[in-house]
Amino acid sequence: MPGALADVFQQRAQSAIHAAEASIVLSSEPIWAALLAAPVLGEGLTARVGGGGALIFAGAALAASGSSPGDEAAAFLDAAFGDVQV
Repeated sequence: MPGALADVFQQRAQSAIHAAEASIVLSSEPIWAALLAAPVLGEGLTARVGGGGALIFAGAALAASGSSPGDEAAAFLDAAFGDVQV
């Protein structure tokens, strides 16, 4: 029952904010889980676990920013080749 109630609260909160903001908040879950696992369960935070959580969070932040490496490449090609027809 607590899990179902948490899902209801999560879905209501997600509907109240923008998708990009919800993505950032939800992607921070591994960070909170790791921080709480140490004092509650006595688990240690390894570099592998910390790195994985950081990659997940960084990927969500990049996706939420609206930019991508492809945008920069497209702008470069457009500037370099302009109206070249193939």
